[in-house]
Amino acid sequence: MLDETLKKGLLISRSALEARFFGTEILKFDNPEFQKKAATFVTLKINGQLRGCVGNLEPYENLAESIVRNTRSSAFSDDRFPPVSTEELKKIKIELSIISDKKTINFRNPDELLNKIRSGVDGIIISYKNYSATFLPQVWQEIKSKRMFLCKLCEKAGLNPKDWQKLPVRVETYQTLKISE
Repeated sequence: MLDETLKKGLLISRSALEARFFGTEILKFDNPEFQKKAATFVTLKINGQLRGCVGNLEPYENLAESIVRNTRSSAFSDDRFPPVSTEELKKIKIELSIISDKKTINFRNPDELLNKIRSGVDGIIISYKNYSATFLPQVWQEIKSKRMFLCKLCEKAGLNPKDWQKLPVRVETYQTLKISE
């Protein structure tokens, strides 16, 4: 059932992207899983290179709505890239990630934090005051070192790379169910 939901979610994502260009209908499925609240990320790639990635970590809308909104945001509102063009549409590969509930990691020192993080498994959120950022579990493919992962995540949040070692940061983990075209 879960594999089927993921496959249908990918179809919804593709139809949401194409509907923006061609005015076609977005696919809808009666599957009750699509009516449950869910957090998702949609990643777009061209030739294996990132082309857009937007998502949410809180499940404030149903799965179908989250997929459609994040697909369109990845394609047209990711500040790192210009909007996807019609020429790029055929080249884009979509990756859909459904986000699990988050868990706070309690730790007393940097070594304890490093021991509690599962590389290749955990997505991580780091927060300090008004600064916050996340990396999906897929980022472990690019950044293998736990220390470097946390340093890069701090930079993404607008913090000093080593702030995870000295500030009273909040660290949360989550996992994803993902499927790619």
